[in-house]
This record gives sequence, structure tokens and C-alpha cells, in this order.
Amino acid sequence: MLSELPSNIVLLLLQVILARQQEICRTDKDKDLEYLLGDPIIDDEVLHQFTSHTLINLYSAQLKTLTIRKLKTLVAEIFQNSFHSAVEYSDVLTERFQEEEITIVTLANFYYDWRVMQLEQDVIPKAKEDILRLVQ
Repeated sequence: MLSELPSNIVLLLLQVILARQQEICRTDKDKDLEYLLGDPIIDDEVLHQFTSHTLINLYSAQLKTLTIRKLKTLVAEIFQNSFHSAVEYSDVLTERFQEEEITIVTLANFYYDWRVMQLEQDVIPKAKEDILRLVQ
């Protein structure tokens, strides 16, 4: 399932999860944010915020029907796969994150850097070519 998702959708999920963990820690002082960053609570609120986001409609409409069980499986897959997804773009990116502890924050940073590389290497050059072709 993870391999089918664009990096921007994975990044969105990680951002939603991070915001939810912070909210949980604000409302329940017994929760430790450092612990939740490595072992996040995935609940109905995360599911709702993720599946109702505008980017889901644009890039992965099939995720609108995601269940909490499948969402937990997806998050586990993201943590398990950790920093190995971007090999197609850069071994340097993957190597840079290999020494990092696997948390929501480090995974989000990884996927953010990966998305920037995708934009710089693929999306923007293709858009420039399309624009030049239209102008000529």
C-alpha cells in the first residue's frame, strides 16, 4: 500500500499524526510526547483529518474509504520501511537519514526532503518544458 502512495500524501499523513500527538499531550498531561513520536496513537481523529483533507481528493481519492485498521497498517509500514523509499532519487538522502532515530518528525523530514527532490528533478523541469512548448 505504501509503495502506491505519492510522497506528498505520506508527508500529509505524518503531519496529521504529529499534530494529533501534540494535541493528545496537551489534553492529557500523563502522555509523553517523546514516546508518542516513536509510537503514535492512531485514532478516529487522525483518520478523519487525513481522509477528509483536500489533498486526498486530488491525489489519492481511494483513501477516502480508509478504515482505522488499514490506516494503522499503513503507519506501521511507514515506520517499518523508514528511510528506504527514496533510493530512486538519491542514495545520499537515504544515507543521511540512516543514522536518525525513527520518529514521526524524522520520517516527516525525510518525506519532505524527498518531495523537494521530486519537485526539483521531475515536476518543475516537466512543467517548464510544457510551458515552453505552449508558448512556442
